[in-house]
Amino acid sequence: RHPLFQVAMVLQSNTGGEPELSGLRAEALAADTGVAKFDLNVTLEEFFGPDGEPAGLDCAIDYATDLFDRETVEAVAARFGRLLTEMTARPERRIGRADLLADGERAALLGGHRPLPAELPLVPDAFAAQVAATPDLTALVHGETRLTY
Repeated sequence: RHPLFQVAMVLQSNTGGEPELSGLRAEALAADTGVAKFDLNVTLEEFFGPDGEPAGLDCAIDYATDLFDRETVEAVAARFGRLLTEMTARPERRIGRADLLADGERAALLGGHRPLPAELPLVPDAFAAQVAATPDLTALVHGETRLTY
């Protein structure tokens, strides 16, 4: 284990083109050592078109094979892809509301239980709604003390 952190995320946004070295042709190459430096390392690289417009994003994940198996990392990558897709389609949406599960995963996790509504209120929002709807109801009891909303 790395002594400072276990997960790293790197965003490479190289928009300057290839380096110029006194007339020599140079290009950046990825070096795959076959060994993960951290428990989980996610590298994102942005690509741009000729006019500077966004042209895509590549993602690579290196992982410690004594901690993760290939299927687990592939599931993490798929969920991360769903997160990026959903957040770029709906940037106003809270990131915690993004649906990361694939078809069938929710049913498998619930084991036959009724699924929760897609848009659950946050606890502070649910509390504020209860206060507004029933301000005179008892909200807290301690011994003989009763407080309303």
